[in-house]
Amino acid sequence: MNMNALIQLIDERLNERQINKTELAQRLGYNNTNKFIRRLDTALTELTDPNHLLQKITVELHIPKHLIHAAHADVARALTERLKLEFKPSVNIIHKRRLEMMTAWGRHLAMGKFELNEASSISAQFEQAQKHYQLYQAKYQDAQGYRFNRTVYESYVFDIDGEMQDVVFKWY
Repeated sequence: MNMNALIQLIDERLNERQINKTELAQRLGYNNTNKFIRRLDTALTELTDPNHLLQKITVELHIPKHLIHAAHADVARALTERLKLEFKPSVNIIHKRRLEMMTAWGRHLAMGKFELNEASSISAQFEQAQKHYQLYQAKYQDAQGYRFNRTVYESYVFDIDGEMQDVVFKWY
């Protein structure tokens, strides 16, 4: 596991208090320590924390809030940068009804991956996205539009006729 600011902070506090993650799990009332450790690792690396483990650990290990906030912000910045580097343009089909996951996945595999030519002009990128949608609609006839995620910062929503309905800008 990569060491990030949150992992280092928690590890330092555990070492200072001379306890390990298993003991921490028990102190916080968890019976299944393996599950606790998996959730803790996810909270520390991906910032996905539905059980509020970081909040509980902060209290249990007496970590000042400003330290946990600074470490959290550092990890969030690193995650954002990683997501920016890994981003690939995509087309998300908007369906008239909700599809079962297996149906949606099967269709995704059958259609093939949306590949955008990096050297394309912006108008050519929009044309490629529209063509991908049209191929999908011709095959399945149940879409009501699509979202073209052109960059990590911008997405465009189109209706069934290809008319732009919305532009979404994200600021990181």
